[in-house]
Amino acid sequence: MISKLCGLLIIAVASTAAVVHNDGPPCPAIDENSTDILEDYRWSDTTSDTATVSWRQRVSLPVVPVNQILIVTDTAVCRRAVSIYNAALADSGDVRQSVVATVIKWGPTRFAISDTTHNAGEWTLHMVVDSSFSQVLGITRQ
Repeated sequence: MISKLCGLLIIAVASTAAVVHNDGPPCPAIDENSTDILEDYRWSDTTSDTATVSWRQRVSLPVVPVNQILIVTDTAVCRRAVSIYNAALADSGDVRQSVVATVIKWGPTRFAISDTTHNAGEWTLHMVVDSSFSQVLGITRQ
């Protein structure tokens, strides 16, 4: 589990939102993949494992009541998350663009955005933003 939570940070500063034209929904259907992501984040919130606690602190995810860590299904929130995620990809020199992202609401102050379309090998790409969608953590592999 801890190996899934440790990642190599790719410094990316989102400056402007990339435009991605997509008529499909930006929130994926809730499936095994998205619930696995949710459970991993919930575990990292509640565990006393020192490496995981350290990781959670490094990525600026505070301890919150576990019932405040939720999969987002609001299209407007997911579309905004995809936009900021794509801007970070572009700023890092990555030409890929996503049209869908699993978005996890982390209490009242954070969102974790997971790109389940494009992977970095066996790793899922993630980033953390605050409630105003300002980037807190650049893209990382988890």
